[in-house]
Amino acid sequence: MHIFHRYSHPLKIARIRQYLYERAKYWRMRAIVDAVPGLIHISLFLFLIGLADFLFITYFIVGKITIIPITFSVTIYAATLDLF
Repeated sequence: MHIFHRYSHPLKIARIRQYLYERAKYWRMRAIVDAVPGLIHISLFLFLIGLADFLFITYFIVGKITIIPITFSVTIYAATLDLF
């Protein structure tokens, strides 16, 4: 928005807006923005899988105990997202 405050001429502001709109449309920004929540969900699941794997390898007993809350958390998380 700071770009628009630099200019006072309406035609110049309109041209800048149109340029930015066309660039956002060209780079498919809507698809990128729509993909971000899915990427966050995937990263959370990968983190929990990596945590369980790490604990199983290093501390087997702790890994077995930790898998219960991880499974419970993933189940609740997935149920609230309507993934199942």
